[in-house]
Amino acid sequence: MNSATEAQPDPYHLLRVLEDVSNEHAEVVRALEKALRRLDIDSSDEGLKALVARYLRRLRILRKRVESALASGAVNLADVEQEVRSNIATLSEYMIIVGYAYEEEVIKKAINLAERAPALLPGEAERLRSDLRAIRRLSETFQEIVASYY
Repeated sequence: MNSATEAQPDPYHLLRVLEDVSNEHAEVVRALEKALRRLDIDSSDEGLKALVARYLRRLRILRKRVESALASGAVNLADVEQEVRSNIATLSEYMIIVGYAYEEEVIKKAINLAERAPALLPGEAERLRSDLRAIRRLSETFQEIVASYY
């Protein structure tokens, strides 16, 4: 196997990861948003603080899975079956337009909460800013995938 082949992400693996991640991602982001709203109302609830931390950790894990599947950049769809290309492009577009846009909005709310009341999300403000940068990087990679498909 030459290094050019090794440098390309496996499109079939990427598709499986996107299918798995996109479903769970939407659920976790919705749950995080709900938990943040509840925490903003009841800042003394330690269980809510732990729940928010767990959702943030879960989103970071999901993001790492996607980053790992895209480790060497945008996937080359030229030599892949049409159905696989279409599914990757569709899921990439979904992640840009819906998934990461929604996550970015919710993470901004979390940053706002962390800055307004640091005790609610101790030490999270900078990590959340880092999350925003990671989301934007992934969105750019997905934009490259979508642009190469259409």
